[in-house]
Amino acid sequence: MLAVAPEPVFAELYNGASLDQICRMGRWDSGSYQNLQWLRRDALEQQTFPAIEMWMQRLNDENDAPFQNRKTAAAFIKLILQLKKIILQDAVLWRQLDSKNRIFKEPVFSSAAFKQFEEDLVVHMEDIPTPSAMVLQETLPVIEKRFSEVLSEVKANNQATVAAVQHIVQQLLTTANSSTSNCKACAN
Repeated sequence: MLAVAPEPVFAELYNGASLDQICRMGRWDSGSYQNLQWLRRDALEQQTFPAIEMWMQRLNDENDAPFQNRKTAAAFIKLILQLKKIILQDAVLWRQLDSKNRIFKEPVFSSAAFKQFEEDLVVHMEDIPTPSAMVLQETLPVIEKRFSEVLSEVKANNQATVAAVQHIVQQLLTTANSSTSNCKACAN
């Protein structure tokens, strides 16, 4: 059995990801890991660390003496090869939190393939309910339903208030403009 997701004490304390974000991105659902492969990233992985395959070939090439028996280098390159997927999937959320980071100036992050991957991943993340919402839906459906209704009412009231304020502002502007026109006519 897999371990339960950690408490978000340090992550949230330093303005990091919330527990819901960690669980959603880590595909944790009620304490178990769900392995869901749904987006192809092969083309993007090739753009991430593009020279890595060449270095791996040089390490494996028996004729390339300077690179023979470099176990640390081989282990590092294997790690980078494995991290390609993680870097790509985490870059989407990281970019939302810190879009000005210099890593996002790399060509892979401005490619059409990455933009499509990012869009698909964001849509997928928004479709997946957060663990806290799932707990509410499973254990307290009446309360969850009422919270949803209250939220809808608050949104509707906010929209109505904004519309009313905009109408009042428009009336005030119209009155001010007509008063200004009348004053100019009286002055002439």
